[in-house]
Amino acid sequence: MTSGGSFHRLIEQFNAGQTDAAAREVTSRFTARLVALARSRLDRRIQQKEAPEDAVQSALASFFARRRNGDFELTDWNDLWNLLAVVTVRKCLRRAERWQAQKRRLELDASAGGSSSDVLLNATSREPTPDEALLLAETMDAVMRPFTDRERAMIELCLEGCSSEEIAERAQRSLYTVQMVLRRAERSLRKMLKETD
Repeated sequence: MTSGGSFHRLIEQFNAGQTDAAAREVTSRFTARLVALARSRLDRRIQQKEAPEDAVQSALASFFARRRNGDFELTDWNDLWNLLAVVTVRKCLRRAERWQAQKRRLELDASAGGSSSDVLLNATSREPTPDEALLLAETMDAVMRPFTDRERAMIELCLEGCSSEEIAERAQRSLYTVQMVLRRAERSLRKMLKETD
């Protein structure tokens, strides 16, 4: 990418505790490429909630924290790029995991016969494959399509963990209206899950 000498200066800055200068160099050199990588890994639906820049910022913060602890042995710019790319992809997968966890919660609660808001919430944790993350994003897109923007906002608040009462207050709608919207979303999702089975 550039000469080995500039990379060795970077490592010397890290080793001498000149972390601000080293961080500026790494950030200016890689941020644009990392954002492009994150954008390619995050589904469009996920990007409405999780900006690619957030994943990159988190990846860089993790790298700098672990580099301070001496966790990485890097020999050149390519090594550094490969490491940052892997960390960034993992951050993207963790963001996609939240969407996948919502789908699993819906499946578990649907079989357990939970309430509408319960069916649209709850948690487990396993890192999804990119295909699983894409499937979840497509499923949620299909579930949300028939709803109005205001109704979608209610469903999204439920997926974020808000109770029906909180949603009613924030959406300035009656509790009955919120529950009806969540029940419709639940039925739509259950039907879709049944069809995909």
